[in-house]
Amino acid sequence: MPIIQCPHCDDEIALDEGQSGLFDCPHCDKEFEWNTNSIAPPTTMTVVFVILALISGLATMSLILPSSDSASDVASDSYDPCYMSENPDCQSPEENGGTGGGITWDSLIEDMITGLIDMITGLIEGIFEGVVSAIGFSVWVFASLCCGSMTIIFSLFALRGYSKDRVLFNSE
Repeated sequence: MPIIQCPHCDDEIALDEGQSGLFDCPHCDKEFEWNTNSIAPPTTMTVVFVILALISGLATMSLILPSSDSASDVASDSYDPCYMSENPDCQSPEENGGTGGGITWDSLIEDMITGLIDMITGLIEGIFEGVVSAIGFSVWVFASLCCGSMTIIFSLFALRGYSKDRVLFNSE
């Protein structure tokens, strides 16, 4: 048989084993609670909002954290300064017209036009890649903000729902 103290007058009270609920103190006649479940069970709607908050939180984390594939792709790229270069030092003798070849006006003009076309093509490709990267980054930022916002909204709904569940539980 448990012996407890009254929370109001601090006198000892003997209760039967397994008793719970509201009691009146025999000494001060004030009401007190003993051995009651203080945790309110959540409603289905609250549980749904908690699950949605977890899902959107995981989606946000998957968007924000880099994947292991992209990190290995960056590490495997190597820079070759002679790739697609017209510099004679980067070309083998066969590509450079062999040994002892002279420069003619036709080959000089052809090389200049080819270089100019390559430069314009590279510029257009660079601009295109920049625009595509900017659009991709913008989509990533927007998706991350949306998922993060949904996480916050669902968390607040779950918290609000549990607060209502608690009030309902205490009123019963």
